[in-house]
Amino acid sequence: MRVLIIEDDFEICGVLIALMPTKEVMSVLTLGEGIEILKRYKFDIVVLDGHLPDTKNAAETIKRFTAEFPEMPYVIISGDKELETIQNGALDFILKPSVNNIDRILDNAIKKNEAKTSASIKDAISEIKQIAQELKSIQ
Repeated sequence: MRVLIIEDDFEICGVLIALMPTKEVMSVLTLGEGIEILKRYKFDIVVLDGHLPDTKNAAETIKRFTAEFPEMPYVIISGDKELETIQNGALDFILKPSVNNIDRILDNAIKKNEAKTSASIKDAISEIKQIAQELKSIQ
């Protein structure tokens, strides 16, 4: 599974990448960079920060992203709890810095994109769930 993280916080990127050791992950710092990468390469899902340095606000970030890639599955990640109410087609919402709801997010991604999900993707998601459970027990 190929994952693109569009996030301007290096620490959050590090945590997300650590939770996806079996995934092919790329991260960029701005929406503009993310759009350019998505035009060149295929990804299965995008983790999209609600507030990025090259957009005015979360609504603009989501609008620009979905205008360019209306069929691309994505989840929103933000420290702003208010953004949870304006997901606008996102598969789910991750509140920074918590990753405790990673199981729910992955389950929703599987359900929403079941037709596109192969056996290898399901195995990788099971591995992420196991890692998430281990991280929860550490906390």
